[in-house]
Amino acid sequence: MSSPIGGFYLNAQYRNKAAKFELMSKPKVTLKLRIALDGIPLIDETQTGTAETKCHLDNDHISVTALPTLIADEMIRLEFHILIKHLDSDIATPKQQVLNLEPGESLCVLVEGDERLTITASCSIIP
Repeated sequence: MSSPIGGFYLNAQYRNKAAKFELMSKPKVTLKLRIALDGIPLIDETQTGTAETKCHLDNDHISVTALPTLIADEMIRLEFHILIKHLDSDIATPKQQVLNLEPGESLCVLVEGDERLTITASCSIIP
């Protein structure tokens, strides 16, 4: 006769294996990001992560969370949540921006239509 606790243990092991397999099956993504305020770069970094997993970029001036998602074989959706650390409360409000890019494409846009704030992003899929 088996213990009921053994069933919980086996279920936990199967969940761990399934989570590891799902993580391994998702492609790796390299994100290159540059955000500028009034033409002055606040952040200019490159980071490699897994698709559908948030990546955080942070320094003394800005905090950015990016979520790359594959929406087709040749299309990547990037969701950005941006918080600029600034004394001006208009600039320091949280901002969001969504970009759809092809792998290797570079795109520069205004963040939420603000002429002072630009984001330049490119993304590539690592096989």
